[in-house]
Amino acid sequence: MISALNLNAQSSFDIRIDNSVGSTIEFSWADKIVPCVDGGYFLTGLYFAGYYIIKTDNAGTIEWSKSLPMTNPVDLFPSEIIATHDSGFYFMSNIVDGMFGTYIYPTIFKADKFGNFQKAKYTPFNLFGTIGHNFDFGDVDSVTNELLLHGTYYIYNGSNGACCYEHFAFKLDTALNIQFITRLDNSIPGKYLRNDPTIKQVRINNQLAGYLATGLVDVATNPRNSIINFLDTSGNLVWTREYTGVSISDFVQVDSSFYFISNRPTFTTAISTIVKTDLTGNIIFSKEFQGVEPIRTESIGLSSDSMLLISGQYGNLVPGPFSTLILKADLDLDSIIAMEGVLPTPTHWIKSTPVESSTGTFLISRVQMYGNSRKAIHEKVEFDNSLCNYNIIPVTTIPFTLTDTIRSFSNVPYLLNSYDTIQAFIPENFAFSSPCLTLDVEDVNGNPDTHFLNVNPNPASDYIELTVDDVESSYQVTIFNITGEAIIKIEMEGNDRKISIADLSRGIYFVNVRTEKQQFNARFIKL
Repeated sequence: MISALNLNAQSSFDIRIDNSVGSTIEFSWADKIVPCVDGGYFLTGLYFAGYYIIKTDNAGTIEWSKSLPMTNPVDLFPSEIIATHDSGFYFMSNIVDGMFGTYIYPTIFKADKFGNFQKAKYTPFNLFGTIGHNFDFGDVDSVTNELLLHGTYYIYNGSNGACCYEHFAFKLDTALNIQFITRLDNSIPGKYLRNDPTIKQVRINNQLAGYLATGLVDVATNPRNSIINFLDTSGNLVWTREYTGVSISDFVQVDSSFYFISNRPTFTTAISTIVKTDLTGNIIFSKEFQGVEPIRTESIGLSSDSMLLISGQYGNLVPGPFSTLILKADLDLDSIIAMEGVLPTPTHWIKSTPVESSTGTFLISRVQMYGNSRKAIHEKVEFDNSLCNYNIIPVTTIPFTLTDTIRSFSNVPYLLNSYDTIQAFIPENFAFSSPCLTLDVEDVNGNPDTHFLNVNPNPASDYIELTVDDVESSYQVTIFNITGEAIIKIEMEGNDRKISIADLSRGIYFVNVRTEKQQFNARFIKL
């Protein structure tokens, strides 16, 4: 199921999920990769039978993997995962029902660092006349590990086809009890659309000051307008601002400022912008990204050396293909270095997350298309790593005019604070597991059929020596170059073998060792 071989050598590590349906179609879907607090990464996504969760170390070596099979795996919605500060994580699965995926049944899990579920709660679909939900993880409190979510409730009137959305901000404790739930659309169903909503902590002098939640206004224009809502620490709505003509997808707080990234999409392309405001939403500057190809930004973070880290997509959305975009910029957006990941096959979907680090780390989940097949790929890319095989591309910014309006949303929020109402949204009687959800564990380190491959010396100039522990008497070795071309294929016997690489050009190579039971891979550098 899991292959750590990086055929395209795009990154510091690359993990691919292989899953065949029948004999011809391959299907796996990458949702997200996030850092674990005490090192390594959590990966999640879909395969044909359900969800997968994988834990790796910092180098991408798989420590454990788990699958969450579903009784009706065709009807699955993308999963969510976010790390907690006790080295564990929150995970959310979504079962979809209905012909067009109308009914969504989210289940939220709290898990330890080994993937053991400690608590889980299930949200029924028929609350208050609603027939579908969608939650987006926003943030985790750095002290209490409480979870912030943005929730969307979908209401459908079957008699006339009318539908609308209601939007809420949630905070859950580690036992998944609701601490507050605040309606964000001023009690006007259909006011907001669901489009990359998020909610994050706001801190002043390292103290929690409140929460900022984003949304998209449903107006008859393209682009639509964005809303930001500031809530105090109890979930009370304090102020709301509306920004004209931008569709905010993410933001980051830098000291006493917010940086918002947004997109003004058309059918085939997008115009991306960045807006800097103070902590009350007043605009300081607004700029538009300019590139040779269309740019669509989706995530923003901050490096440890106070550089903005922005990721997204580069190229036309339709018909594609488009590629991964990563860039670093100073806080005034005067100096920008941008890079594009060159892909040999069309990319169907990309979700990327910048991570605070001195090297500018980006965690990328993407899906590649191969005819009718889909393959999940999770990558870690270090921007300043000289081995990062991305191409530098020209990206600049120009000023543009953005207007904002203070909305007259009530200072008395639509706050659902009664015990009965809270329990109705996420019932307390949900068991730790559901009969239709079973957990299969693949413990990589504890599997007696799992062996390890070492390449020495590395880097090397004349030869490499492969050491495989407890392997069968014979095995096949294939060496790939950076484009994925197999350039050496040999049959070997025994535990230790030398391979001449003197005739190879300088660069990055990958060695794959295949036995009757399994395969394993390693990367080496030819000097």
